[in-house]
Amino acid sequence: MMQPREYKTMRRLVIYAWATLTLLLWPMAVFAIEPERIDPRFDGYGRSPLILDDGGGAVLSWLLLFLLTILCLAGLFKHARRTHLD
Repeated sequence: MMQPREYKTMRRLVIYAWATLTLLLWPMAVFAIEPERIDPRFDGYGRSPLILDDGGGAVLSWLLLFLLTILCLAGLFKHARRTHLD
């Protein structure tokens, strides 16, 4: 019969061996799975359904700037009693 100290040592050794094997074998299991090859042409990604002009980017940038400005100003006055803007 094993002594309690030997049992703890053996148990610790089994746990370390299991953890080491798990860490070493995990990448092998992941790389063994072959990824599914998907051809984007079957989903219609080859055609462009929407073409934007170069001028549309500036308008969207200004719109985003305006909306963020409103959001920041709303945040400044959310708690009027706790700010220095009273």
